[in-house]
Amino acid sequence: MTEYDVRLHRGAIADLSMIVRYIRDDLGSPMAADTFLNQAVEAMNSLASMPERNPVVHDLGTDEVTFRWMPVKNFDLIYHVDQTRHRVYVVGVVYARASEDTIKLRIARIIGTMDDSQGVR
Repeated sequence: MTEYDVRLHRGAIADLSMIVRYIRDDLGSPMAADTFLNQAVEAMNSLASMPERNPVVHDLGTDEVTFRWMPVKNFDLIYHVDQTRHRVYVVGVVYARASEDTIKLRIARIIGTMDDSQGVR
């Protein structure tokens, strides 16, 4: 089985930072913030094997680029699988109940900048 290199886009890094800060500071729950971050990192690392196991987000991306989503608590990891490079690009972490328009705008800004990503591990 092919192992994929999981990369984290700067937008996903910003999303995670904002979510952790919100849980820790606004909700006053540092333990819950740590738990969420650990679960998110674990979920991202799990994408190294069988990244296509999660559903495609329809109406996002282009003919060449499709995105998938993976739930983590009340949030969804949005990612793209690059079969040619054997890479997974986690491009965003969005509130599970975010509007489709909000997600589409974010994805539109990200397409073309996925090479500007960092490894998760």
